Amino acid sequence: MMEQGGEKQDAIEPRRNRLWVVLHGYGGTAQRMDAILRLIDERDPNAEIYCPQLPIREFSMIDPFEVVEVVCRRIQERSETHPEADIVLVGHSAGAVLARAVYARANGMNRRARLDETLRFAFADRIRRVTMLAAVNRGWTFSSALGVGSKILWGLGTILGDAVSFLSAGKLVPFIYAFRRGAPFLTTVRLQCLALDDVAETEFVQVLGTKDDMVGPDDDIDVAVGSNYTYLEAPDAGHYSIVKLDQLLPDARRAVARALFDPVATLSPSALEKKTVWDLALLGGDDFGDETVKERNRRVDRVVFIIHGIRDNGFWTRRIAHEVLVRGEQAGRHVRTVTSTYGFFPMGPFLLPWVRRQKAEWLLDQYGLVVLTTKIEP
Repeated sequence: MMEQGGEKQDAIEPRRNRLWVVLHGYGGTAQRMDAILRLIDERDPNAEIYCPQLPIREFSMIDPFEVVEVVCRRIQERSETHPEADIVLVGHSAGAVLARAVYARANGMNRRARLDETLRFAFADRIRRVTMLAAVNRGWTFSSALGVGSKILWGLGTILGDAVSFLSAGKLVPFIYAFRRGAPFLTTVRLQCLALDDVAETEFVQVLGTKDDMVGPDDDIDVAVGSNYTYLEAPDAGHYSIVKLDQLLPDARRAVARALFDPVATLSPSALEKKTVWDLALLGGDDFGDETVKERNRRVDRVVFIIHGIRDNGFWTRRIAHEVLVRGEQAGRHVRTVTSTYGFFPMGPFLLPWVRRQKAEWLLDQYGLVVLTTKIEP
Protein backbone atom coordinates (compact mmCIF):
# COMPACT_ATOMS: atom_id res chain seq x y z
CA MET A 1 0.00 0.00 0.00
CA MET A 2 1.32 3.39 -0.93
CA GLU A 3 0.45 6.78 0.43
CA GLN A 4 1.58 9.71 -1.65
CA GLY A 5 1.03 13.42 -1.41
CA GLY A 6 -0.84 12.94 1.84
CA GLU A 7 -3.71 10.99 0.20
CA LYS A 8 -4.36 7.35 1.06
CA GLN A 9 -4.33 5.08 -1.96
CA ASP A 10 -5.46 2.04 0.00
CA ALA A 11 -6.51 1.12 3.52
CA ILE A 12 -3.74 0.25 5.95
CA GLU A 13 -3.64 -3.51 6.28
CA PRO A 14 -3.33 -4.92 9.80
CA ARG A 15 -0.03 -6.73 9.17
CA ARG A 16 3.02 -4.96 7.80
CA ASN A 17 6.68 -5.85 8.25
CA ARG A 18 8.24 -2.58 7.10
CA LEU A 19 7.46 1.11 6.81
CA TRP A 20 9.22 3.09 4.08
CA VAL A 21 9.35 6.86 4.51
CA VAL A 22 10.31 8.57 1.25
CA LEU A 23 11.08 12.32 1.23
CA HIS A 24 11.35 14.28 -2.02
CA GLY A 25 13.77 17.12 -2.63
CA TYR A 26 13.49 20.90 -2.64
CA GLY A 27 11.19 22.29 -5.31
CA GLY A 28 9.96 18.78 -6.07
CA THR A 29 6.81 16.83 -5.43
CA ALA A 30 5.92 13.42 -4.09
CA GLN A 31 5.15 12.41 -7.70
CA ARG A 32 8.81 12.95 -8.61
CA MET A 33 9.60 9.92 -6.46
CA ASP A 34 7.19 7.65 -8.42
CA ALA A 35 9.92 5.42 -9.84
CA ILE A 36 11.42 4.86 -6.39
CA LEU A 37 7.98 4.13 -4.95
CA ARG A 38 7.22 1.59 -7.68
CA LEU A 39 10.54 -0.16 -7.10
CA ILE A 40 9.87 -0.41 -3.36
CA ASP A 41 6.34 -1.65 -4.01
CA GLU A 42 7.65 -4.34 -6.37
CA ARG A 43 10.52 -5.50 -4.16
CA ASP A 44 8.72 -5.19 -0.82
CA PRO A 45 4.99 -5.78 -1.51
CA ASN A 46 4.10 -6.29 2.16
CA ALA A 47 5.41 -2.90 3.18
CA GLU A 48 3.62 0.38 3.80
CA ILE A 49 5.03 3.37 1.94
CA TYR A 50 4.60 6.92 3.21
CA CYS A 51 5.65 9.64 0.76
CA PRO A 52 4.26 12.99 1.93
CA GLN A 53 4.01 16.15 -0.14
CA LEU A 54 6.36 18.45 1.75
CA PRO A 55 5.91 22.25 1.85
CA ILE A 56 9.34 22.89 0.37
CA ARG A 57 8.67 24.54 -2.97
CA GLU A 58 10.84 27.22 -4.57
CA PHE A 59 9.41 30.11 -2.56
CA SER A 60 8.91 28.28 0.73
CA MET A 61 9.91 30.15 3.89
CA ILE A 62 9.11 27.38 6.36
CA ASP A 63 11.45 26.39 9.19
CA PRO A 64 12.97 22.97 8.30
CA PHE A 65 12.80 21.95 11.97
CA GLU A 66 9.01 22.28 11.70
CA VAL A 67 8.97 20.01 8.65
CA VAL A 68 11.02 17.42 10.54
CA GLU A 69 8.69 17.59 13.55
CA VAL A 70 5.59 17.01 11.41
CA VAL A 71 7.17 14.07 9.57
CA CYS A 72 8.20 12.47 12.88
CA ARG A 73 4.66 12.77 14.23
CA ARG A 74 3.20 11.24 11.09
CA ILE A 75 5.65 8.34 11.31
CA GLN A 76 4.69 7.88 14.95
CA GLU A 77 1.01 7.62 14.01
CA ARG A 78 1.72 4.94 11.41
CA SER A 79 4.19 3.04 13.56
CA GLU A 80 1.59 2.72 16.33
CA THR A 81 -0.57 0.74 13.90
CA HIS A 82 2.34 -1.61 13.18
CA PRO A 83 4.46 -1.56 16.38
CA GLU A 84 6.92 -4.20 15.18
CA ALA A 85 7.56 -2.90 11.67
CA ASP A 86 11.09 -1.89 10.67
CA ILE A 87 11.46 1.64 9.31
CA VAL A 88 13.57 2.75 6.36
CA LEU A 89 14.09 6.45 5.60
CA VAL A 90 14.80 7.45 2.00
CA GLY A 91 15.55 10.99 0.88
CA HIS A 92 16.51 12.79 -2.31
CA SER A 93 18.63 15.97 -2.33
CA ALA A 94 17.40 18.23 0.51
CA GLY A 95 15.00 15.41 1.41
CA ALA A 96 18.04 13.29 2.25
CA VAL A 97 19.13 15.88 4.82
CA LEU A 98 15.59 15.93 6.19
CA ALA A 99 15.77 12.14 6.48
CA ARG A 100 18.94 12.47 8.59
CA ALA A 101 17.22 15.15 10.65
CA VAL A 102 14.18 12.89 11.19
CA TYR A 103 16.50 10.12 12.36
CA ALA A 104 18.19 12.52 14.80
CA ARG A 105 14.94 14.05 16.08
CA ALA A 106 13.37 10.61 16.53
CA ASN A 107 16.30 9.64 18.75
CA GLY A 108 15.67 12.62 21.02
CA MET A 109 18.06 15.26 19.67
CA ASN A 110 16.91 18.83 20.29
CA ARG A 111 17.67 21.97 18.30
CA ARG A 112 20.87 22.53 20.24
CA ALA A 113 22.21 19.11 19.26
CA ARG A 114 21.70 17.83 22.80
CA LEU A 115 20.22 14.43 23.59
CA ASP A 116 16.94 14.76 25.50
CA GLU A 117 15.26 11.43 26.26
CA THR A 118 11.95 13.19 26.94
CA LEU A 119 11.82 14.15 23.25
CA ARG A 120 12.45 10.66 21.96
CA PHE A 121 9.92 8.98 19.67
CA ALA A 122 9.01 5.37 20.32
CA PHE A 123 9.79 4.32 16.74
CA ALA A 124 13.44 5.45 16.88
CA ASP A 125 14.82 1.98 17.67
CA ARG A 126 13.14 0.59 14.56
CA ILE A 127 14.90 2.86 12.05
CA ARG A 128 17.07 0.30 10.28
CA ARG A 129 18.48 2.32 7.41
CA VAL A 130 18.73 5.82 5.97
CA THR A 131 19.29 5.84 2.21
CA MET A 132 20.35 9.15 0.68
CA LEU A 133 20.20 9.93 -3.04
CA ALA A 134 22.20 12.94 -4.30
CA ALA A 135 22.17 14.43 -0.81
CA VAL A 136 23.36 17.91 0.16
CA ASN A 137 24.72 16.69 3.48
CA ARG A 138 27.50 19.23 3.81
CA GLY A 139 25.44 21.96 2.17
CA TRP A 140 25.34 23.73 -1.17
CA THR A 141 27.51 26.60 -2.24
CA PHE A 142 27.01 28.91 -5.20
CA SER A 143 30.11 27.59 -6.94
CA SER A 144 29.46 23.93 -6.25
CA ALA A 145 29.91 22.20 -9.63
CA LEU A 146 27.01 24.08 -11.22
CA GLY A 147 26.35 24.20 -14.95
CA VAL A 148 25.82 27.56 -16.65
CA GLY A 149 22.03 27.38 -16.49
CA SER A 150 22.09 26.31 -12.86
CA LYS A 151 24.48 29.13 -11.96
CA ILE A 152 22.13 31.71 -13.47
CA LEU A 153 19.11 30.18 -11.75
CA TRP A 154 20.79 29.92 -8.35
CA GLY A 155 22.33 33.36 -8.72
CA LEU A 156 18.98 35.03 -9.38
CA GLY A 157 17.35 33.00 -6.62
CA THR A 158 20.03 34.06 -4.14
CA ILE A 159 19.57 37.73 -5.01
CA LEU A 160 15.81 37.44 -4.58
CA GLY A 161 16.14 35.51 -1.33
CA ASP A 162 18.59 38.03 0.13
CA ALA A 163 16.24 40.86 -0.79
CA VAL A 164 13.24 39.18 0.85
CA SER A 165 15.22 38.43 3.99
CA PHE A 166 16.54 42.01 4.17
CA LEU A 167 13.15 43.68 3.59
CA SER A 168 11.47 41.45 6.20
CA ALA A 169 14.22 42.15 8.76
CA GLY A 170 15.15 38.48 8.80
CA LYS A 171 11.62 37.25 9.55
CA LEU A 172 11.31 35.59 6.14
CA VAL A 173 14.23 33.36 5.18
CA PRO A 174 14.05 31.02 2.16
CA PHE A 175 13.80 27.36 3.14
CA ILE A 176 16.73 26.49 0.88
CA TYR A 177 19.03 28.80 2.86
CA ALA A 178 18.86 26.27 5.69
CA PHE A 179 20.77 23.89 3.41
CA ARG A 180 23.56 26.27 2.48
CA ARG A 181 26.97 25.19 3.67
CA GLY A 182 27.46 26.35 7.25
CA ALA A 183 23.77 27.22 7.81
CA PRO A 184 22.64 26.71 11.44
CA PHE A 185 20.09 24.01 10.56
CA LEU A 186 22.53 21.98 8.51
CA THR A 187 25.32 22.34 11.08
CA THR A 188 22.92 21.27 13.83
CA VAL A 189 21.86 18.15 11.91
CA ARG A 190 25.50 17.21 11.37
CA LEU A 191 26.29 17.63 15.07
CA GLN A 192 23.16 15.68 16.00
CA CYS A 193 24.16 12.75 13.81
CA LEU A 194 27.69 12.77 15.20
CA ALA A 195 26.34 12.68 18.76
CA LEU A 196 24.30 9.59 17.85
CA ASP A 197 27.20 7.67 16.33
CA ASP A 198 27.64 5.52 19.42
CA VAL A 199 23.95 5.44 20.38
CA ALA A 200 21.97 4.09 17.44
CA GLU A 201 22.71 1.16 15.12
CA THR A 202 21.12 2.58 12.00
CA GLU A 203 22.79 1.94 8.64
CA PHE A 204 23.52 4.88 6.32
CA VAL A 205 23.92 4.38 2.59
CA GLN A 206 24.52 7.25 0.17
CA VAL A 207 24.37 7.19 -3.63
CA LEU A 208 26.35 9.74 -5.65
CA GLY A 209 25.50 10.56 -9.25
CA THR A 210 28.69 10.82 -11.29
CA LYS A 211 27.11 13.48 -13.55
CA ASP A 212 25.47 15.57 -10.85
CA ASP A 213 25.73 19.17 -12.10
CA MET A 214 23.77 20.62 -9.18
CA VAL A 215 25.61 19.26 -6.14
CA GLY A 216 29.36 18.64 -6.19
CA PRO A 217 31.13 15.87 -4.26
CA ASP A 218 32.35 18.35 -1.63
CA ASP A 219 28.70 19.32 -0.99
CA ASP A 220 27.40 15.75 -1.20
CA ILE A 221 29.90 13.86 0.93
CA ASP A 222 29.98 14.63 4.64
CA VAL A 223 33.13 12.81 5.71
CA ALA A 224 33.12 14.64 9.03
CA VAL A 225 29.93 12.83 10.09
CA GLY A 226 29.69 10.05 7.57
CA SER A 227 33.02 8.29 8.03
CA ASN A 228 31.09 5.06 8.62
CA TYR A 229 28.63 5.60 5.77
CA THR A 230 28.55 3.32 2.75
CA TYR A 231 28.99 5.31 -0.46
CA LEU A 232 27.92 3.98 -3.86
CA GLU A 233 28.26 5.65 -7.26
CA ALA A 234 25.50 5.71 -9.88
CA PRO A 235 27.29 5.99 -13.26
CA ASP A 236 26.06 8.86 -15.47
CA ALA A 237 23.27 9.74 -13.03
CA GLY A 238 22.44 13.43 -12.56
CA HIS A 239 20.99 15.27 -9.59
CA TYR A 240 17.39 14.77 -10.70
CA SER A 241 17.68 11.71 -12.91
CA ILE A 242 18.98 9.64 -10.00
CA VAL A 243 15.36 9.14 -8.85
CA LYS A 244 14.05 8.59 -12.41
CA LEU A 245 15.10 4.98 -12.72
CA ASP A 246 13.85 4.54 -16.29
CA GLN A 247 16.34 7.23 -17.40
CA LEU A 248 19.34 5.56 -15.78
CA LEU A 249 21.87 3.11 -17.14
CA PRO A 250 21.51 -0.44 -15.78
CA ASP A 251 24.52 -0.02 -13.47
CA ALA A 252 23.05 3.17 -12.01
CA ARG A 253 19.63 1.56 -11.48
CA ARG A 254 21.37 -1.35 -9.80
CA ALA A 255 23.28 1.00 -7.48
CA VAL A 256 20.07 2.72 -6.36
CA ALA A 257 18.28 -0.60 -5.84
CA ARG A 258 21.18 -2.02 -3.84
CA ALA A 259 21.30 1.11 -1.66
CA LEU A 260 17.67 0.54 -0.82
CA PHE A 261 17.56 -3.22 -0.28
CA ASP A 262 20.94 -4.98 -0.01
CA PRO A 263 22.61 -5.71 3.34
CA VAL A 264 25.46 -3.29 4.00
CA ALA A 265 27.91 -6.18 4.34
CA THR A 266 27.28 -7.15 0.71
CA LEU A 267 27.75 -3.56 -0.50
CA SER A 268 31.36 -3.28 0.63
CA PRO A 269 33.02 -4.74 -2.51
CA SER A 270 31.38 -2.13 -4.75
CA ALA A 271 31.39 0.76 -2.27
CA LEU A 272 33.86 3.62 -2.53
CA GLU A 273 37.02 3.16 -0.50
CA LYS A 274 37.58 5.53 2.40
CA LYS A 275 40.52 7.24 0.71
CA THR A 276 38.45 7.79 -2.44
CA VAL A 277 35.68 9.36 -0.39
CA TRP A 278 38.16 11.78 1.18
CA ASP A 279 39.65 12.63 -2.21
CA LEU A 280 36.20 13.33 -3.67
CA ALA A 281 35.28 15.54 -0.74
CA LEU A 282 38.09 17.97 -1.63
CA LEU A 283 38.39 19.22 1.90
CA GLY A 284 41.25 21.65 1.31
CA GLY A 285 42.34 24.83 3.06
CA ASP A 286 43.19 23.15 6.35
CA ASP A 287 44.21 19.69 7.52
CA PHE A 288 40.74 18.12 7.31
CA GLY A 289 41.54 16.10 4.19
CA ASP A 290 44.94 14.91 5.40
CA GLU A 291 44.34 11.45 6.81
CA THR A 292 47.65 11.45 8.69
CA VAL A 293 46.97 14.76 10.38
CA LYS A 294 43.38 13.70 11.05
CA GLU A 295 44.64 10.65 12.92
CA ARG A 296 47.13 12.78 14.82
CA ASN A 297 44.37 15.16 15.85
CA ARG A 298 41.94 12.44 16.81
CA ARG A 299 42.68 12.74 20.55
CA VAL A 300 42.97 16.30 21.82
CA ASP A 301 41.81 18.03 24.97
CA ARG A 302 41.57 21.54 23.57
CA VAL A 303 40.77 23.15 20.20
CA VAL A 304 41.73 26.79 19.72
CA PHE A 305 40.20 28.82 16.88
CA ILE A 306 42.29 31.85 15.89
CA ILE A 307 40.13 33.97 13.60
CA HIS A 308 41.13 37.38 12.27
CA GLY A 309 38.81 40.38 12.03
CA ILE A 310 37.49 42.41 9.11
CA ARG A 311 39.89 44.43 6.96
CA ASP A 312 42.63 41.99 7.92
CA ASN A 313 44.45 39.40 5.83
CA GLY A 314 45.01 37.34 8.95
CA PHE A 315 48.62 36.35 8.31
CA TRP A 316 49.40 36.83 12.02
CA THR A 317 47.13 33.96 13.05
CA ARG A 318 49.75 31.36 12.13
CA ARG A 319 52.27 32.89 14.50
CA ILE A 320 49.74 32.91 17.33
CA ALA A 321 48.85 29.31 16.53
CA HIS A 322 52.50 28.29 16.75
CA GLU A 323 52.82 29.95 20.16
CA VAL A 324 49.63 28.24 21.35
CA LEU A 325 50.98 24.85 20.29
CA VAL A 326 54.30 25.49 22.03
CA ARG A 327 52.61 26.61 25.25
CA GLY A 328 50.21 23.70 25.08
CA GLU A 329 53.02 21.20 24.70
CA GLN A 330 54.84 22.75 27.64
CA ALA A 331 51.69 22.39 29.73
CA GLY A 332 51.26 18.76 28.71
CA ARG A 333 48.11 19.41 26.70
CA HIS A 334 47.13 17.99 23.32
CA VAL A 335 46.07 21.11 21.45
CA ARG A 336 44.72 21.61 17.96
CA THR A 337 44.77 25.06 16.38
CA VAL A 338 42.60 26.25 13.50
CA THR A 339 43.63 29.32 11.49
CA SER A 340 41.29 29.08 8.50
CA THR A 341 40.60 32.43 6.86
CA TYR A 342 37.50 33.93 5.27
CA GLY A 343 39.67 36.40 3.36
CA PHE A 344 39.97 40.16 3.45
CA PHE A 345 36.56 41.56 4.43
CA PRO A 346 36.25 45.31 3.70
CA MET A 347 33.82 47.62 5.48
CA GLY A 348 31.45 48.03 2.53
CA PRO A 349 30.44 44.37 2.24
CA PHE A 350 30.47 44.09 6.05
CA LEU A 351 27.48 46.47 6.15
CA LEU A 352 25.41 44.09 4.00
CA PRO A 353 23.55 41.58 6.21
CA TRP A 354 23.50 38.80 3.61
CA VAL A 355 27.29 39.03 3.20
CA ARG A 356 27.79 38.93 6.98
CA ARG A 357 25.54 35.88 7.10
CA GLN A 358 27.67 34.13 4.48
CA LYS A 359 30.78 34.73 6.59
CA ALA A 360 28.98 33.43 9.69
CA GLU A 361 27.94 30.31 7.77
CA TRP A 362 31.54 29.84 6.67
CA LEU A 363 32.65 29.91 10.31
CA LEU A 364 29.92 27.44 11.31
CA ASP A 365 31.08 25.07 8.57
CA GLN A 366 34.66 25.35 9.82
CA TYR A 367 33.51 24.72 13.37
CA GLY A 368 31.53 21.71 12.25
CA LEU A 369 34.47 20.23 10.35
CA VAL A 370 36.81 20.64 13.30
CA VAL A 371 34.43 19.30 15.91
CA LEU A 372 33.33 16.44 13.71
CA THR A 373 36.86 15.35 12.78
CA THR A 374 38.40 15.70 16.21
CA LYS A 375 37.83 13.60 19.28
CA ILE A 376 37.98 16.12 22.10
CA GLU A 377 38.54 14.60 25.50
CA PRO A 378 38.47 16.35 28.90
